[in-house]
Amino acid sequence: SKGRLDEAARIFRAVLELDPTNARATNDLACALWQSGRRQGKEEARILLEELLRQDPANEDARWNLQEMFPAKEAVTT
Repeated sequence: SKGRLDEAARIFRAVLELDPTNARATNDLACALWQSGRRQGKEEARILLEELLRQDPANEDARWNLQEMFPAKEAVTT
């Protein structure tokens, strides 16, 4: 449900406030935002995943999620 996704997003944001480089929380926040179905959330998810891949090009979870969420877009390459 959207309420649970919103709560998950709040939790991941709180984790990122404490640890801004937490790749898992960034990836999971992107997933929660994308699953919310909101256009703004989907755009934020794309930005988060692209930035995560810029910082860590070997992050397969982020790459896979970006490709699944936005199949028409090319994944960020290094």
